[in-house]
Amino acid sequence: MTRLSKKSDLSLPEGVVQGEPARLFPILSESSKEGRALSILLACVERIPEFANELFASLGLKFGRRRQVEAYTEVVFKNDGQGLRPDGLLTVRSGKTHWSALVEAKIGSKALEKEQLESYLRLAKDNGIDAVITISNAFAVIPEHHPVKVSKQLVRKTLLLHWSWVSLLTQAKLLLEIEGIDDVDHQDLAQELDRFLSHKSTGIKRFDQMPPTWREINGQVAAGAPLRPSSPSVKDVVGAWRQEIRDLALQLTNAIGVPVKIHMPRAAKLDPSVWERQTTERLCGKHELTADYQIPNAAAPMSLIVDLKSNMISSGMTLKAPEDRKTSQARLNWLLRQVRKTEATDLHVRADYGHGRVTQAPLEDIREDADALFGNAPFDGSPKAFTITLTKGGTKRFNGAKTFVEDIEALATDFYERVGQRLAAWRPPAPTVRTERSLEQVSPNPVDEPQVEANTGQAS
Repeated sequence: MTRLSKKSDLSLPEGVVQGEPARLFPILSESSKEGRALSILLACVERIPEFANELFASLGLKFGRRRQVEAYTEVVFKNDGQGLRPDGLLTVRSGKTHWSALVEAKIGSKALEKEQLESYLRLAKDNGIDAVITISNAFAVIPEHHPVKVSKQLVRKTLLLHWSWVSLLTQAKLLLEIEGIDDVDHQDLAQELDRFLSHKSTGIKRFDQMPPTWREINGQVAAGAPLRPSSPSVKDVVGAWRQEIRDLALQLTNAIGVPVKIHMPRAAKLDPSVWERQTTERLCGKHELTADYQIPNAAAPMSLIVDLKSNMISSGMTLKAPEDRKTSQARLNWLLRQVRKTEATDLHVRADYGHGRVTQAPLEDIREDADALFGNAPFDGSPKAFTITLTKGGTKRFNGAKTFVEDIEALATDFYERVGQRLAAWRPPAPTVRTERSLEQVSPNPVDEPQVEANTGQAS
């Protein structure tokens, strides 16, 4: 078990002239919600090794078992001519490795400010600090995709990372649910952190509505007007979608009890501008917003598609058809057996035959007659894959900033509960031991046997 230093053992890091060790019970004014929440959080990061490990892992950092975490609030640096005072400082020592980050926190409706972040990035660079971490009610797809755009020059050598308060709360809850904390005292601390961050007075909020421009964008699509990538309305909606899909990942994590992650191509993961550009192009070109979720041990990634042209939202999974079943009916039966107890309302099945050839029908109709899916196919062959989706729509709720988000979240959870958790991917059967009869069927012709013996060096 990793033991952390007592507070009395801590000394201010080199270059820091003033700073308060992060306290579990900070003495602050009633108006200092941010200071109180951050002090308690950082103190828990110091004292709960498992919690610290998960948070650092989300940043792509791994430290040894003997690593030591120290945290401070209201730090002042010697090498600072502007009187800057970051909310916090995290330092980690592991053998010869030393890593540190400035921390800036906002709570409630307070937003992170570009000018302040750029000042902290310069301060970090001047003092040899590796990163600036922000914490607020804003959401990022992953910590590296910061919700505030800053000068690219400032983040070449200093990382700019972001956690939402809800993501930190979710991680604490998850560790408690899976009993991922061994020490009883550490469990108690995590439970108190959960209790504190969950209380409405703390000021932590979920993402619960799209921006006012959501209705405007839908109106443009309905009228057939083009959406322009440079439009402020398009940028607002793409930014809100980024926050919504992250918040939904955290809700699914809470509902399922395992970490649910947003699945994205490597290029988009490494560079947030790639994700933003691809999402903008799809919204303007196809009038769609999409996301894929990676759920541990699930049969396939779970997709989420918003179609602004039809005012429809859908969630689904695609499974490869079993190759050891030759007929279309046998392959379909394999899928239907997995969802035989599922309520069929609003569920559809699509059969994919390759080369863009597909057929689709409601699950309810397919259960009655497989021809509902196969009967009108103008081509031969068996499906190579099946996609099962839950689809709902309606103009009024779709256009509503709050009701749209409510429906997205309800649909995704409903799909996974009704369908996703029941599905299993097809795997080729294990090879079997050949019987004597099967060996005889593949043995060489007796006429050739002397030749085989001669070739192996044996007397004929």
